[in-house]
Amino acid sequence: MSWAPYASDYSRFNEDGHGIFYYTFLGGFIASIWSEIAGMIVAIISLNPSGNPATDLSSVLQPYGIIGLFAIFLGGIAADAINLYSNSISLLTAGIKITRKQASVLGIIIAGILSLITYARFYSFYEDFLFILDYWITPWIGIMISDFFIVNKLKKFRTDIIPGFNYAGIISYLTGLLLSIPFMDPGVVYEGIISKLYLGGVDVSYYVSFTVALLMYPVITKIINKRYISNNAK
Repeated sequence: MSWAPYASDYSRFNEDGHGIFYYTFLGGFIASIWSEIAGMIVAIISLNPSGNPATDLSSVLQPYGIIGLFAIFLGGIAADAINLYSNSISLLTAGIKITRKQASVLGIIIAGILSLITYARFYSFYEDFLFILDYWITPWIGIMISDFFIVNKLKKFRTDIIPGFNYAGIISYLTGLLLSIPFMDPGVVYEGIISKLYLGGVDVSYYVSFTVALLMYPVITKIINKRYISNNAK
């Protein structure tokens, strides 16, 4: 899911709207599906699906295990290079007066410190971190999709943008997150009441926050636009 906003971050630089959509979508889709299938096969063959994926992959590949581990290592570097770019851009948009290079260096330092602190249980810490991190991504994707396909109706440039904060996006985002809390079950710190009592620990909060944000955004946008137009008319 996290690659969707990252892909859109890059695709905006290409003016071939239709072509870049399909290439971006297929690139993310094929890579994700392949990773899921490979992970499932490794889990089945290793007979230890709850173990460390790197250890399982090494045991499955036997003498060629080093190749698989090296591929994971290179994949992590490639992914984090893109993550670091997007994260540094996000830090700059927060209004902090530093350059993109300085933001990148700051991100590297923070990541290095966290790695040293949590190295003894790095894998479990990193996995828990990613599960929790994903909670903020799904409502954001819902708003992006809603804005482009419903509110903006596939237009490349909008002329009806209201000055100031996008309150429709903020309200939809926070509401989606709040309503999804009872459905959360990240495996650490917290277990949502609905997930615990009715879903057997299954975490469906991603779908809840995504759907709520996607449906709320066009409704709130319409209400705000009407009030803005009405006030200007007066």
